[in-house]
Amino acid sequence: MAIEEGTTENRGRIRCGLLQEQEGEDRVTARVVACMSSRRCDAPAEQEPAVRTVKERFAGSLNPKTTRLAACSIQHDLHFSQANLTWVVNAFLVTFIIFLAIYPVLDKALGFGKMGAFPTILIYTVLALGLNIVVGFAGLLDLGYAAFFAIGGYTAAFLTSPQSPLFGIFQTNFYVAMALAFLVAATFGIILGAPTLRLRGDYLAIVTLAFGEIVPRAFLNLEQWTKGSKGINPIGRPTIPWLQDGQLTTLQLSNSDQTPWYYLIFVVGGLSVFAIYRLAHSRIGRAWMAIREDELAASAMGIDLVQTKLLAFAIGASFSGFAGSLWASMLQLIDPFQFDFSISIVVLSMIILGGIGNIWGVIFGGVVLGFYDRVLTSEASNWLHGLAAAVNIPVLSPFLSGVDLTQYKFGIFGLALVILMLTRPEGIFPNRQRAVGTCADRGTGLRAKAGAGRGAGSEFL
Repeated sequence: MAIEEGTTENRGRIRCGLLQEQEGEDRVTARVVACMSSRRCDAPAEQEPAVRTVKERFAGSLNPKTTRLAACSIQHDLHFSQANLTWVVNAFLVTFIIFLAIYPVLDKALGFGKMGAFPTILIYTVLALGLNIVVGFAGLLDLGYAAFFAIGGYTAAFLTSPQSPLFGIFQTNFYVAMALAFLVAATFGIILGAPTLRLRGDYLAIVTLAFGEIVPRAFLNLEQWTKGSKGINPIGRPTIPWLQDGQLTTLQLSNSDQTPWYYLIFVVGGLSVFAIYRLAHSRIGRAWMAIREDELAASAMGIDLVQTKLLAFAIGASFSGFAGSLWASMLQLIDPFQFDFSISIVVLSMIILGGIGNIWGVIFGGVVLGFYDRVLTSEASNWLHGLAAAVNIPVLSPFLSGVDLTQYKFGIFGLALVILMLTRPEGIFPNRQRAVGTCADRGTGLRAKAGAGRGAGSEFL
């Protein structure tokens, strides 16, 4: 095959061939030199991880010059692939957020008729963002997050409802109640976090699970204040600016105002994302991640474990105060049976699905899982029933007509979650630092197999 000498790559191929003839280098050296003829290597200190990888892979069979060139090639390819993957993921997530922003318009224009489910989906997504601070950033397993959801909801009810025990003593509008629900939930987060500072892992999960069961039972039994199983109704409604007949007025939201509710929750979620993003990239956010990776090392570096963990519990719980107040006002009824253990599990599953520690992944996981729970299963059942009527096959049609996927939605999701954990344990959109740690753990096993590949130079590049 004729080779033109005009390009850098072809000059590299020629140089590679000369090296093979003159120096007698092996096939790996030839391919590396050809590959590296047009690439710029990083500083030697930045190359050391790749150099170690090459040495382990080939068990020291390559000379130092070839090892350094191979390491540079690995590093260049890794950076290039990571940059491309990051660009694709970011483009997808930006498109997804834009889709959420304009969904009410699409729903009305295309006649989907699913707007009723989406305010609830967004509220659960806000819950997932708050729990991600505790579980994803600080690495503290919290199975009682539904308790803070209930505290936020009841705080809004106490401060705005005429059935509240505070009626006539202290009442306020919805937005002030939502801000106070944020503070009250944060306070209870500190109350939960203080006695659990020495606990970790399974023991912490058990204590938080107990807290999640105690709080709804307390609201149920304190009937003189919370109305027990009857619940509190009505609850204060938010008022938003509204354009009507070309004039700017105000609109007090009711249950039927699905689009205004959607955008109100969307704005609250956007503000929550902004605050959480700033926290994650601040000093306290880096301290949380240090504790997540190694508490002992974090303490040795001067991080106050007590203060940092309490802040994680408090700030994580506070965002559930936002979600709880929105939930109570939207439903116009709050009772203890709305806050069972399944809420904590569903919210935790949203984080696991999207990517633990990744804000944008959590948003994706929350919306996808909420859509699956609230919309997809019932719609899929209707599709199967329509298919059964269309095909009219004696055995198949009666079977499909009797299928109700809403009865099996948790089983289907559990199976999907198991498959996800086996194939992608860090989630669909993993946190970058956690993904590096997972790859490092896997690399230990791969290095153990490296000896089997000695001499297999043709498999390298």
